[in-house]
Amino acid sequence: MEEEIISNPLGKLIRELRLSKGWNYSDLERESGVLRQTITAIENVGQINPSGKTLTKLAAALNVPPKLLFTAAGFTMESPEEQIPSKQELLMEAEKIEIEMRELIRKLRLL
Repeated sequence: MEEEIISNPLGKLIRELRLSKGWNYSDLERESGVLRQTITAIENVGQINPSGKTLTKLAAALNVPPKLLFTAAGFTMESPEEQIPSKQELLMEAEKIEIEMRELIRKLRLL
């Protein structure tokens, strides 16, 4: 079964890294704490949504930067400045929520 052709970039990368260590699925499961079934799904089935936690565990076990697996999985790695909204953005969002809440309360009172 390990001879199947893998068409997904993440699965191919994990397989290559695993095999370069001489590991089978059970070895990677033991070293990463990720279930063998999950590893198999990522490698062979092309599971498209492994969690960040799963990718981080696999990266640690395979001794590669997590960014490598995140990139292969199609995640974009934004800089911290892009991930944290500005104070102005937060205030605008709070105002929007407040307006929506007022509208909802008004509608509930009409019931």
